[in-house]
Order: sequence, then C-alpha cells, then structure tokens
Amino acid sequence: MHFPSLRRLTLRIGNPIPFLEAIVAPKLAFFSFDPREKESISETFTGTRTKFINVSHLDLSEMCEVTQENLQLFQLLCRVFCGIRHADIHVAYLRRFIPDRGPGAIDHCTYIESLDIQNIIPDSVQPFQDLVYGFENRLRLGRRKLHLKLTGKCFLDEVVTVNTSDTFFQRLQECCASVILDGIPVSPQLYLPT
Repeated sequence: MHFPSLRRLTLRIGNPIPFLEAIVAPKLAFFSFDPREKESISETFTGTRTKFINVSHLDLSEMCEVTQENLQLFQLLCRVFCGIRHADIHVAYLRRFIPDRGPGAIDHCTYIESLDIQNIIPDSVQPFQDLVYGFENRLRLGRRKLHLKLTGKCFLDEVVTVNTSDTFFQRLQECCASVILDGIPVSPQLYLPT
C-alpha cells in the first residue's frame, strides 16, 4: 500500500509490524502507537533500516500492560524508526528504553536529541534514580546528552513537589543537555545571603 502524502500515523492495534511492512509512506514524519488488542507480536521487521528514515517523532506514551512481549515490541519499533529525533514514552517503559546497564531500546535511535517521559508521579524518587542511572550509562557508552522533558501526572487531592536541589535531580541535570519539568510542582529553594 502506497501513501505518498501520509505525514502522521497513529495505530491502535495489537501488532503494528505487519502493517508497517506492508506500507510505503515516504513523507511519514510522526508515528504513534497505542496497543489495544491482544494478539501475537512480531519479533522481527523485514523492511530495511531506511524504510522509515524520515520519521522524526515516535510516540509511545500511551500506557499498556507492561509485559515482556510489549517491551520487546517497543524495542523493535525503535529499530524500525531508527532515525527519530524525538520520542515520547510512558514512564512504565523507562527501564527498557534507558537501562542502567548495557544498551537500551533508545540506543537504536542514533539521531535522538530529545525525550519526553510522560506520567511521572513525583511521590517517589524511583523514576529519578532510574533516569540518573540510565543517563549515566548512556554517557559511559559514549552516547550524546539528550534534552529531557518530564511530564507529570497530577493528583488533585495531594500535591507532591520535587526538590530540585536533591542529589539525584542535580546528577540528572549533569547527564542531560537540559531538563524541563512540566506539570511537576517544584519545591521552593531557599537561598541565604553570604
């Protein structure tokens, strides 16, 4: 199937690989995937690494069940869309995308410049620890620093703030080109005159 004008594609199916193998979309720049159905997942992609080289934005921010099969599919999608410059991911997939040891799914995306991690709940230090260890690992592997945006998930009944002077947050800033907090309340910092 040939889609010469298709620029944005959102798939809400269980297994996107057969569809991606069947299409030709030379102008595709944005791909979003939201798995909805349970079906067997492809383990390989028969297309070439350059088939979707024009896709610059990959969106995997929708939450689905975090199974080994889904995580492997997301890793395969990173290989299929290896030319992306920006990715949106759900915080639940963080350890697969940016592991604290060895290469991660995001390392298949050699041109990646920025990453937006969705649904951060600031009531735990765990996402920040995972990010720090993952980004320090990236630097050890010789990968470039990324621009990072952390998008919070707000709860109206409780306000939890992030202390930007915390050691993990400071280390995260050192490992990234920039860090933006969106929808994450920040605790006020106290500066005393000397």
